[in-house]
Amino acid sequence: MENLIPKYEGKVTCVTPDQYEALKAKYGKIYILDVVIDEDEAYQFVVRRLTRDVQNLIEKYSDDPAKISDLVIKNLVVAGNENNALDDGIVFKQFSNAIIPIMSAGQSFFGKA
Repeated sequence: MENLIPKYEGKVTCVTPDQYEALKAKYGKIYILDVVIDEDEAYQFVVRRLTRDVQNLIEKYSDDPAKISDLVIKNLVVAGNENNALDDGIVFKQFSNAIIPIMSAGQSFFGKA
């Protein structure tokens, strides 16, 4: 089976190593997303795997993209949204593109459950 989510090869900068390990212990599988706008602007987010409850809410609000965006940010982003960086439209668009493989993998998994 092909791994749809690319392996993270960079350095985690949005949390300390201890915080990173604590997040892994709490949430299990976590992902690091780098959002690079240009050479002077970059953000990093720690994202947890999609849960069944969040998937059900996404399906419930499938006709409300703003509600889905809020659900994703509030339920899947577990670190790295300092100063509400995801309120910026460009940052959010790049974040959305980066999280698609994680969301798709989770949706495929739950679709088979």
